[in-house]
Amino acid sequence: MNKLFFTKGLLFLFSICFGQSQPKKYTAEVFVFLSPECPLCISYVPILNKLYSDYKNKNIRFVGIVSDNTYVLSDVTAYTKKNHILFPVFLDSSNFKIHYYNAKTTPEAVLIDSLGGKAYQGAIDNWVYALGKKRKSPTQLYLLSAIDSYLKGDTVKIKFTNAIGCFIE
Repeated sequence: MNKLFFTKGLLFLFSICFGQSQPKKYTAEVFVFLSPECPLCISYVPILNKLYSDYKNKNIRFVGIVSDNTYVLSDVTAYTKKNHILFPVFLDSSNFKIHYYNAKTTPEAVLIDSLGGKAYQGAIDNWVYALGKKRKSPTQLYLLSAIDSYLKGDTVKIKFTNAIGCFIE
């Protein structure tokens, strides 16, 4: 009985953290899969922080997700503080979100609409065009474009791109 209660409690807590069972109070949500060991994730922090700052007052929720059972909560907290990540970052040691969204790479973004549907998944932009190869600046702002299109009520034109970065194991 106690084990069942504990399991249900963990599932409830998990659902609150990731917004699965509560009514949607956001226009959309952006889940960004991150890894404390991926240099590209660290390189993208300023871009992600800017997106978060630009859209938080437009009712877009940003959530970072570290999915790896080798990390503990204190690792994620230290990673968030050290890299000055402004949006909340959660530990998903069960890899639930990675499997649910079929994420393969960090950093990888998923834009979820108010009904829970996937509006976009993939790279944040095209700054990195191959492993170890970067442009001076991006020419395609995939996540930004997807969010803007969604907020305007337009169809998100590019729904999927291949994220380039560190493979999720």
